[in-house]
Amino acid sequence: MSLARKRLETGCWQCDRQVEAIVGALTDWHAAAPVDWTVIEQNPILVRILDLLLYRLTKLQDAVGMRLIPGTSAILSEPFEEWPMIVRLTRLGYLNTAEWMRWREVRNRLTHEYPDQAERRAEALRLAVTAAAELLVCYQVWRARLAGLS
Repeated sequence: MSLARKRLETGCWQCDRQVEAIVGALTDWHAAAPVDWTVIEQNPILVRILDLLLYRLTKLQDAVGMRLIPGTSAILSEPFEEWPMIVRLTRLGYLNTAEWMRWREVRNRLTHEYPDQAERRAEALRLAVTAAAELLVCYQVWRARLAGLS
């Protein structure tokens, strides 16, 4: 097995693990039909679902950025020096740079806690749930395109 193929398989394996957990967390989240964010923060089950979702979203972003992007670039024999990898993969249709940057911003917002600003916390969590669903779709399309390369 080539080094490029091994790198890609490792990236896909890592992403697949995170995706599975995110799908479960999103299913549980939507089944609970949470509405009021102050109630959510007082419900330990919903807090655990959110914690899992946010943790796995972060892990998926890391796996895509550190494993899947380089693995895809390697398997496509894309040169590393000409363009940043994220730009090359955007040009090839695997990733949308604006979406990726928005998802990274959501991640950054989650790192800041505002104990006296419930609406600010709620907005960050709403954005994270949306970002998780969007990143899942992006990854599923990406994975399908990679399967077509085999």
